[in-house]
Amino acid sequence: MSTRGARKRRQIVEAAAQLASHRGLKAASLSRIAERVGLTKSGLVAHFPSKEDLTLAVIDHAAAVFGREVLQGIDHSRPAIERLLVMLDRYRRYVIDETFEGGCLFLTMVVEIDDVSPREAERIRHYMNVWKQWIERVVRTGIERGELRADTAPAAVSDILIALCLGMGPTSRLFGAPEAAFDHAREAAHTVLATLRNPGTG
Repeated sequence: MSTRGARKRRQIVEAAAQLASHRGLKAASLSRIAERVGLTKSGLVAHFPSKEDLTLAVIDHAAAVFGREVLQGIDHSRPAIERLLVMLDRYRRYVIDETFEGGCLFLTMVVEIDDVSPREAERIRHYMNVWKQWIERVVRTGIERGELRADTAPAAVSDILIALCLGMGPTSRLFGAPEAAFDHAREAAHTVLATLRNPGTG
């Protein structure tokens, strides 16, 4: 593929992701995406022969952005609880700074997971599991280092933190107080994580 072709594909994917963040993958029609990037619908189809091809590319793009903005680069040497709270803070910025115009694209995708194709649903679940496994690795490291109680359940921690993250956006929109919603979610996370601290670590 030529450099120009690759650049246009990237523009299409980015435009589709922004549109999907508002109303979902299904609502981001090929016509609206084509209009946004200055193409005809047939011109867009030349780059992505099917809507599913484009949707899978959007999911991959969303995952790459999420990884870069939320998960990557958090200092491994920091205590587990600190790393998890930093992750929440980065998620907050990812949403409030409108990395995607409509908020968290993963939240949008999870909401409509029963309405997308099996391949698309599998891809969404894969990337959500990447997030879940990242949290669980941090928790297991904390247990191994003696920072967290030995009976801490990594899967339970990941479920709680992901639920808090995904609930931040809708709550902030519903009540019109985004900063407060995120502050409350972080306080809840801190309270939960504090109960897991190994008393021997002080």
